[in-house]
Amino acid sequence: MRSIETLVREYPNKTGKEILEIQEKDKLLDEQELQKYNEKSLALIAEYNEKGGCFKSTFGLDQYRYDRFFNLYLDERGNIICDVETIVGFYKGHTTPNNEILLERKYKENQRFDKYLPQEEERISKEEYNLLSEHLDNVFTSFWGLIDQSKFN
Repeated sequence: MRSIETLVREYPNKTGKEILEIQEKDKLLDEQELQKYNEKSLALIAEYNEKGGCFKSTFGLDQYRYDRFFNLYLDERGNIICDVETIVGFYKGHTTPNNEILLERKYKENQRFDKYLPQEEERISKEEYNLLSEHLDNVFTSFWGLIDQSKFN
């Protein structure tokens, strides 16, 4: 979009109202170009925000990972920014005699999307992810017996 000063120099005989109209048209053209340039990113953002961006993957012999990407948007530099919830589990039962299990759920805001996706992922539905997440909540509450639920709300 050209500045007011530039437009005044280019169109010295135009009125202020006409200059503002030209600038508004420039702004619309710039927005259309930006939409076209970021078409793929914007489609991915719309799909993940609407249908859910949930994935599962494995790493090594004993690491299992679930990721949920949500609240995606495009920043001023063209990067996709999102919130991420990750559930990671380590199960060493097949490699050690002590059957060690470690589970972790993390939530991070305003993360660059391109820094998160591992090379090999399987997409799952939002419902599948939510079932796992709810299951972990239920396992934890039953783990310690009857836990006062008001502490979690």
